[in-house]
Amino acid sequence: MKRITLAAAVLSFTSLASAAPAPVAKSLTSLETSLHALEKTVAEVERRKTVSGDFDLDAALEAYAQQALEAFRETYDGVGAQAKAGSRDAATARAALQRFETTAAAHAKRTHALVLRLSDLTRGMRTGAVSLSPDYLRKLDDEEIAGLRDFLSPETRQRYESVEPRLRAPGNGSARLAPLVGLDDAPERAELRCAADAWRAQRRASRSWAEQLGDFVMPPAEAALGLGCVAICEASLGTACASCVGAGSVAAVALYKGAVEAFNSCNRFRPTPRFLCKAAVVAAFIAALA
Repeated sequence: MKRITLAAAVLSFTSLASAAPAPVAKSLTSLETSLHALEKTVAEVERRKTVSGDFDLDAALEAYAQQALEAFRETYDGVGAQAKAGSRDAATARAALQRFETTAAAHAKRTHALVLRLSDLTRGMRTGAVSLSPDYLRKLDDEEIAGLRDFLSPETRQRYESVEPRLRAPGNGSARLAPLVGLDDAPERAELRCAADAWRAQRRASRSWAEQLGDFVMPPAEAALGLGCVAICEASLGTACASCVGAGSVAAVALYKGAVEAFNSCNRFRPTPRFLCKAAVVAAFIAALA
C-alpha cells in the first residue's frame, strides 16, 4: 500500500492562501461527488454480497479527506481575504461559511453511517456472509494473505483454500500479523477498534484530535472548528473575523496532518480491516471540521 507523502500534500494546501480562492460551490460539489462514489461502491458490495477484484476504497477515502480540507480552506481563506481587504459584505461571507458548515455537517452524518455499513461488511467478510471473489484473493500479496488468514474465521478460510492455496497454512515466508480481536463483540463499537488503535501511536500530534477519533460518535458540535466563525463574521468582517477564520484554517491543516499519520498507521491492517480503519479516520476528520 502506497504511503501518503505528507510534504506534498501540505504544500498543495499552503499554496491556497497565496492563490485566488477557487469557487466554493465547485469544491463542495467535488466533495459531494467523491462521497457519493464511496457510498455507491459500498452499496454495490451490499447488493451483491461479494467483494470483487476491483474493490479498493483506500485511495478514495484518502482523496476525500484531502478534498474536505481543500473545501474548508477555500472557504475560510476566502472569507479571511475579504476581511483583510476591508470588505463590508458580511452577507456573502456568512453565506460561504454557512454553506460549508451545512455541507460538512451532512457529510459527518453520512461518513459515520458509512463506517457502520463497512463494519457490517467487514464482519460479513470474516464470517463468509459476504464473499471474496477469486480475483480479489489473487491480487493480494503474501503479507496481505497472511493478514487475511488471521482475519477470516476458520470455516470461511477453508472455503477459500481451494481458490487461493496461500490461505492454507502459515509458513510461506510472510510476516504474521496480529488478528483483529473482538470484531464480533460490542458491534456498536466494533468499527472504532482498528481506527482507535491506529491512532494511538499518533496521540502526541494533537490530544483533542486523538480524543475525537477515539470516540467520533460524540456530537460533532463539541469538536467543530468553525461554528464560532459564522457568528463572528456575520457581525463584522473585521479583525476578529480574520483572526477566527485564519486560526481555523491553521487548525484544519494540523488535523489533516494527524489524519495522514493515522491513514499510514491503518496500512498495517492488511488487507480487510484497513479500509474500515481509514473510513473511521475520515468520519472523525469530517466531524471535526463541521
